[in-house]
Amino acid sequence: MVPRRRVDAPRSGTTAEGNWQNALGNNRTLATTSDNTAAVRAFRPSHGRLEEARFGGRTPLYRQIQWPNDVRARVANGFSANYQGDITVPANRSANIPEELNCSLFLTGLPRGVTETELLACICVPQGRIYATVLIAAKGHRRFPAARVVFFNRTGAQALYDLGRQGQFVVRGQRVRVRYNSVRLAPIEGQGWSSRVILVVGPAGYMDSQALLGLFDANFQFQLDRVQDLGVADDGRRRLVIAFGSYRCQAEWARCVIRTHLGRLGVKSWFAPDPCNYLG
Repeated sequence: MVPRRRVDAPRSGTTAEGNWQNALGNNRTLATTSDNTAAVRAFRPSHGRLEEARFGGRTPLYRQIQWPNDVRARVANGFSANYQGDITVPANRSANIPEELNCSLFLTGLPRGVTETELLACICVPQGRIYATVLIAAKGHRRFPAARVVFFNRTGAQALYDLGRQGQFVVRGQRVRVRYNSVRLAPIEGQGWSSRVILVVGPAGYMDSQALLGLFDANFQFQLDRVQDLGVADDGRRRLVIAFGSYRCQAEWARCVIRTHLGRLGVKSWFAPDPCNYLG
């Protein structure tokens, strides 16, 4: 049996929503140090967006076909038989790590029609920065939606796992079952300031939230948690806080898009605190 570390849970009633409001109330926590500006490579639209452009927005035929050996290939490579992702992508494969380092959780029994915003609003645990969130719709034998939630570190994953075992993780009044995902993911090292939330600051004339989200949508696929407009400061610059469902391929790519397309216009971005991270 793998030993479990005890993690002090937040006091009763604490939610990511309350943590979010606390962060917004303290502007110093939104953009902290210059260390928050990681090196950004030349940006290229995501494979998904390039593929959509190539096939005119249609799902390519090779993705529609269910090949006879699909299930066997998934299982042989350590995936669930029902896994719908790309098993050839190294980042999707199970890491060769012991169970006690796994940071990936699998949630079942979510309410029908649940959104990323609803789910994330219920997560508020110590060291709770979210690396990735994937909602899985109810289908076939699965009567209720499920989700994969990956944390940056084991502490956050263990805290949510413990809440689930105690029957205390509730979404829209419904108890959610929490277990460790069979596809393991190691702790994400060297990403101290990285977050699924970004702070965007720039001249008010270039800071329309809908136009900004449209620019993101043209370059990569994402799930939006929320957008918070912090208003225009005395220097004429508007501040927007944008929370994505994931850091991976979403918040990190958003910063690349901003740097590439809007940097010359004076628009800058920083990672901001994740409200799922309970600070006590």
